[in-house]
Amino acid sequence: MAIITLLSDFGTRHWHVAALKGTIERVIPGAHVVDISHDLKFEDNTLAALVLRYAWPHFPANTLHFVSVDAAPHGNFPYVAAKFGGQYFLCKDDGFLSMMLNGEEPEILMDISNVVPPGYTPLFAARDIYVKVAALILSGTPLQSIGLPRPQLTPKLLVAPTFGPDHIQGAVLYTDPWGNACTNITKDLFQRVGAGRPMEILLKRPSNTLRRIHRSYAEVPDGELLALFNSVNHLEIAIHRGSARQYCGLEPGDQVRIQFFASPR
Repeated sequence: MAIITLLSDFGTRHWHVAALKGTIERVIPGAHVVDISHDLKFEDNTLAALVLRYAWPHFPANTLHFVSVDAAPHGNFPYVAAKFGGQYFLCKDDGFLSMMLNGEEPEILMDISNVVPPGYTPLFAARDIYVKVAALILSGTPLQSIGLPRPQLTPKLLVAPTFGPDHIQGAVLYTDPWGNACTNITKDLFQRVGAGRPMEILLKRPSNTLRRIHRSYAEVPDGELLALFNSVNHLEIAIHRGSARQYCGLEPGDQVRIQFFASPR
């Protein structure tokens, strides 16, 4: 059975999601459609890249992922189909895919902008281009035969943390619907630099300094601030049954510093 995922900034109050699903059902009968999200902020392809990065490895081989975030036509950013990790990604090549793949290059990358008739401007690319390309792939047409080869992705990387012998300087990547602030500091980097030493996590407000990593939210009382490594092994600042975004004033881009010490403070 064909599996198609949808990730967009369409929202759920208008007709676009229904029209896209209807087109898929008409052109690819029996396809199993999975909504990843339609509630992304308009044009926020950075968060879209993170959402899909965390989601796609859980899907089986040959899944097709439709991404429609800031998908209006743009002369410098064509619509592409890429194959990576045994799955297919259809999106606009505006840096989204480069961020989602964290700088890795896809196995196959094709410009699929020309699958519509000459002179036609696709204002609804997911419906007008992605469905057509997905149908071709599912019918057995090799991806290399669809569209035109594209030599490489438009480069765009997420901000990476910096570090020295005694510190890591990171930043908030996004805040989730519960107000947890996810940073770009990974558990691996924390362990390599920290080497088990005592530390302080310094946030934008000095009163919010943390000195311990917890394993779960439930290890602290309701309303208490904590730090933990989340299910994708990134450092997260949270409040048990509360919002770290509101309490600490944390927003994407805010700096988070970890300072390591030779002995407890």
